[in-house]
Amino acid sequence: MKAYIFEDGPNPSSDYYIVPRLRLKGLKIKRVSIYSKEYPKLEEGSNVFLVRYASNGLIKFLKKERARIKKLIYFMDDGLWDIKSLLSVSPIYAWRLFKKAYLYKSKILDLGAEVWVSTEYLKNKYSQYKPKLVYPYPIGLDEPHLSKSFPKVVFYHGTSSHKEELEWLGELFAKLSERLVQVLLEIVLDDKHWKLFRGIKNLVALRPMRWESFYEFSKLKYRTVGIAPLFDSEFNRGRSWIKFYDITRSGAVGIFSTYASYSHYIQDFKAGYVLPMEIDLWVEAIEELIKNEKKGRAF
Repeated sequence: MKAYIFEDGPNPSSDYYIVPRLRLKGLKIKRVSIYSKEYPKLEEGSNVFLVRYASNGLIKFLKKERARIKKLIYFMDDGLWDIKSLLSVSPIYAWRLFKKAYLYKSKILDLGAEVWVSTEYLKNKYSQYKPKLVYPYPIGLDEPHLSKSFPKVVFYHGTSSHKEELEWLGELFAKLSERLVQVLLEIVLDDKHWKLFRGIKNLVALRPMRWESFYEFSKLKYRTVGIAPLFDSEFNRGRSWIKFYDITRSGAVGIFSTYASYSHYIQDFKAGYVLPMEIDLWVEAIEELIKNEKKGRAF
């Protein structure tokens, strides 16, 4: 049996949550852009997954093919169906989510799609749709590490949607650069946010990448400490496990915000540090992990 994944393009939501699950079930997978000019003919009794986004052309196609579909599943790993949630992110990002996800909410439900979500928070938030909670799978964790002689690296791999967190990171990295002069500070930055980090001596600034490039790059295990700050907002409360898996695949120990939806799992399973958003506490924890490799490996 074949499973079809309709997506905006290669992305972490599909690769962490959907693809590994389907592979474990032994299903053949066909990944299709939601903007395809010609969609594939669906096998009778197939499973179809919509990951985060949709398009007018895709909705028309699914209406036509609905009788051939055994299971139609819509997966979200952010609060994409709530206007209040969208208002808590930057206007550009909010508009993108509105036109790619929110606008298709009623059409997806009219097609009789099951709703899958990535966190307990989203399961409760959208309880009226009886969503199924699914977890990511630990893929790409077994690649070999690089040489022990490689410099220590503290990193943050986020996007420009984390505006408040990037401003906070500018201050954190400035302090780290003064106290840990031999440690490299790696971050993904666009032109708009570069000024927040100008003058930090041991900074390695990377350009934003497409997901498929970032996936290969992020699994290089030369990094020491990965950080995932997060402030409290309606949208952030629904964010998924992606940062945790990015950090773990990099072979690093992670430091996570108490506001992360999965923070209690990190604490329960001793899978990293969980801290409030107080810069001095993060500086102290990073220093401790840099100087005590055994403690980092204990996670």
